[in-house]
This record gives sequence, structure tokens and C-alpha cells, in this order.
Amino acid sequence: MRRFSTWITAAGALGLAALGCSSSKAPGSEGPGFEISVAPLDLPLMSDACYELTVYNATGAPFDASEAVWTQPSLCASQYGANGGIRFTGICDAQAGTNSIRLVLNDVYQGGTFETGTALTVGEDYINPCPPAAAGEDNGCVLEAACNPNEDTKIEFNLTVMRNAELGFFDTVVRFQDVFCAAKLDCVENDG
Repeated sequence: MRRFSTWITAAGALGLAALGCSSSKAPGSEGPGFEISVAPLDLPLMSDACYELTVYNATGAPFDASEAVWTQPSLCASQYGANGGIRFTGICDAQAGTNSIRLVLNDVYQGGTFETGTALTVGEDYINPCPPAAAGEDNGCVLEAACNPNEDTKIEFNLTVMRNAELGFFDTVVRFQDVFCAAKLDCVENDG
């Protein structure tokens, strides 16, 4: 009986270790791929953010649906990351060479996750830097990267999400090391 319980404990530990090492991957993610990350967002009151990711085996928008290698329509920070940022790995098309990765910011939430929170209103509460396609426009943020055989390539999106200012102005940070002053002094004698 003791040997059996030791075996169950060891098997349970291995199972938990395997779960802890798993990563978020697109279906069929075998072979070369992209390790895609979206940096955490700095937006007051934000508690969750959801994105759409698509990898195309072509460059230059607009993209045709037949050029999509894969798409994930809803990746939320509460499931795949933290603080509005996500990490996701998916395959790319090495035969195409350079692939395009499109990121769309679907929604931003406050007061909970996408399931329990309230969605902020685009245009009223914040400005979306990577909006969904609308009125025939091919929107979103697109990065291009080489798909190298037998390796994963790191892709990082850094977004700035601006909250609308209620008073008509907003604060910004200025680094004084980037600002310089210049002056010119002319001297004139007493007689002009």
C-alpha cells in the first residue's frame, strides 16, 4: 500500500509539473513559430484586455483570407497574461519567408475580467491604437517578421492606449536630458 501511494504522489507531481510548463499555443503549433507578446498596458481602471491575433503568410495589407496561417479571435489577458498584456505562441509559414502578424485590440474592461467586468467605450473612455476592421478598412497593428525553420521568433507589440481627458488636456512626461537651452549674448559699447 505504501508503494502505491508513493507512486500516485510521484505521478501527481509529474502531472502538475507538466501543466506548469505548458504554454498557450495556437492549434497545430508544430514546427517554426512566433512567440508573440503584447506588453502590459498602462491604462487607469483597466482590469482586462482582449485581442485578436492573426498570422499571414504574406506581407503588405490588405490581406486575403486565404493568406491566413491561423487566427485566434479572442485572447484575453486574464487567460493568457496579466495587466492587459498577453503571451501566445503559434506557427508561421517558413516557405513564405516573411510573415505578417496582425494584432487587434477588441475590448478593454474595468472592474473584472471579460466575463465579469464592464467594457470601456472606445472613443469615449479610451483611444484604440489597433482597432478592428470597419467599413472596408484593414485595421489593426501589423508587424512583419521572418519565419525561420526549426526555431521560434520573438514578436513584441508595445501599445500606448490613451484615456480621453475630461478637462481637455492631458499630462505628459518630458525627460530633461533630452531638452537643452541655448542663448546668445551680444555686447554693445556705451557709445552705441
